[in-house]
Amino acid sequence: MNAMIEKEIGYQDIVEDVKGIQTHLIKLSYKLYILLSALFKEFIHSFQDLSYSNIKRVGLKEVFFARALRFFNLPNNEDKQSVRERIKAYKPKIKRRIKKVIGRMIIAIASMIYFISGKTQKRTRKKKYNTFQEKIIS
Repeated sequence: MNAMIEKEIGYQDIVEDVKGIQTHLIKLSYKLYILLSALFKEFIHSFQDLSYSNIKRVGLKEVFFARALRFFNLPNNEDKQSVRERIKAYKPKIKRRIKKVIGRMIIAIASMIYFISGKTQKRTRKKKYNTFQEKIIS
């Protein structure tokens, strides 16, 4: 009887230890998930830095410099980049607006010329009779 009780107590201790290990593994898996998600976000952010539009907007040298500063955990001077981005972002918008306005004006003028020329041609046309048949008859 004592052996049975000791076995049950031993089994209960083993079950408690397994449950403790299980909760510890769950906590570790949560921590691992948090760390991996942070690394994955940094990985995606690095691809965003090396995108063609970002390199065209900021410049390849500035992109690599910002990545190096971020790698060594040094403070990044964002003010210099933001001024450069504002200046570069302002110019294409004006050019794009001018191109759109001029394009719309050209389309409007071309369509007006097309419709006016079509209406004037219809008015100036004269009815032509078949003169060949008249010569045969007479």
